[in-house]
Amino acid sequence: MDIALWCLIGAIALVGFVFVCMAFSAMNKSGPNDY
Repeated sequence: MDIALWCLIGAIALVGFVFVCMAFSAMNKSGPNDY
């Protein structure tokens, strides 16, 4: 594998991880006032 492919995999994994964390925290909180 080359560097560009590893960078692409890392970027997709990072974005996916952040998206899953945001979705999980949104599902845990019931209501619009989460903060």
